[in-house]
Amino acid sequence: MHMLISIAPSMHSAKSCQLMLARSIGVEAAARAPGLAAHLAACPDCATELHELLELVLPAYAGALAPAARYPAIDLTFLEAPMQLPQPTAPVWRFDAGRLVIRFSAALLAGMRQPPLAGAARAARSQLIFRYTQEPGSVHDLDVSIEVYAEDVAQQHGRVRVGVDVGSRSPLDQNGSLVTLYLGAANWEAETDETGCVDFVPVPLEELSSLRVEITPLTQLKV
Repeated sequence: MHMLISIAPSMHSAKSCQLMLARSIGVEAAARAPGLAAHLAACPDCATELHELLELVLPAYAGALAPAARYPAIDLTFLEAPMQLPQPTAPVWRFDAGRLVIRFSAALLAGMRQPPLAGAARAARSQLIFRYTQEPGSVHDLDVSIEVYAEDVAQQHGRVRVGVDVGSRSPLDQNGSLVTLYLGAANWEAETDETGCVDFVPVPLEELSSLRVEITPLTQLKV
């Protein structure tokens, strides 16, 4: 529309005011706004827009529109799927009273699996299949690594190597830290050698997801 109309406020309800407004523009336009009526008579574009507007507005304000019998189903397929919150999981490790406890799980093993070496013989033994490394600095003065090797082609039995590095000691003076493995009803216990390593073999790999490793590092050699 090319022209605007100013209507003074009244004490009528909102619905009655809206109805009056629509009627004043259309049916009573000539009496209330002769200038507007003259423009509409001379401008077919504005007259067409006004006619279409009145066809929509007047029945709505008069309450003449019947409610729809039914509404189409809402299609929300364009929306993204709701974000899945991560499920809480038990902590992988804890350090308490001078002892580090590491618990394996199926989820942890999935992230630890090592890719097979290219061209490696299928029958080769001592194939590295899992490696766990304690995040550097997560435990004061202590670095830990756990490696699992398959010792047969079927990968039913393997070897678990635990490396313990006490930062305050010499790299070639790491013997004496106590390492204990718990797997089902079985357990193994041994001390690290001068390089900080200890091997446990044979270990059934079938139950590896329930493995628990406990490490009591020796920070100082006993005199």
